[in-house]
Amino acid sequence: MHNCRQTQTKLQRLTFGQLTMPSTENVTLTLYLVRHGECQGNVAQVALEPFADPLTDVGRAQAKLLGECLQDVEFTRAYASDYPRTFETAKIILEQSKATKVKTVNPEKRIRERDYTGLLGKRAADCIDMMMGMMRTGTKYLECQIPNSETTTQFEDRIINFLSELIQECKTSQNSEETVLAVAHGLTNQRLMILLNNRAQDFGIEKWTRNLFSEKLMRNTTFHKIVFEIPRIWSEISAHVAYPHSEKHVEGNTAKSVEKNVRDQDNYAFLDNADLIYAESETVHYCKPV
Repeated sequence: MHNCRQTQTKLQRLTFGQLTMPSTENVTLTLYLVRHGECQGNVAQVALEPFADPLTDVGRAQAKLLGECLQDVEFTRAYASDYPRTFETAKIILEQSKATKVKTVNPEKRIRERDYTGLLGKRAADCIDMMMGMMRTGTKYLECQIPNSETTTQFEDRIINFLSELIQECKTSQNSEETVLAVAHGLTNQRLMILLNNRAQDFGIEKWTRNLFSEKLMRNTTFHKIVFEIPRIWSEISAHVAYPHSEKHVEGNTAKSVEKNVRDQDNYAFLDNADLIYAESETVHYCKPV
């Protein structure tokens, strides 16, 4: 009789939901992949030591405007490369948020800019000439190797490791939705999009909708909005770029009330510090959240 009562009690608990099974619904991961604000290296057009290359006043203004643009987005996690220009950008974005309870930025070495130690102190134009020289000999852009610098394999492996780990963490999250801010760098973000477009399976993604436009080098504080549908069990991860190159918040008005021309970025597709971005235009503009 005692065993019957125990069984009855267990059935009652199951019936009234006191015993709960783990959720099997998909987790939606929305990743806001951001490039940092304008930094001193962008303005000087010199490859500076990463920890001695902070944001300029214009870069801080850009980050603030992006934060205002995303103020109603409820971030559940925030990551940034541990370099000053990215970490400060992320902090400023979160400071503007009205919806986000998370105010701590997690420093993440795996989304640092590519380590080009061999180019430190060189002018951007000289760095580009070096890369172009390699390409003239038949070396592909993605395979160019700078002496005394990080190899392509090392660079790609850490990027893949970061996003793959993030996806797996979200898979076991108690939340059905995870919204992540990740502030990184021009070449890092570009390489991540190239990897997703060509090697999505390396991230454990079976279904990826290609978006070649996302491979263009990003301007300061522009972002890609990427959505991942992550099943908890027995199904394929699918993902797509919901919004590439959102940059309306840095168009229109200028931080110094002066309109200047923006150089064509396509001529500066090799090095973070080789891209002028808005270093000369210093354009800023408020936009509604995306």
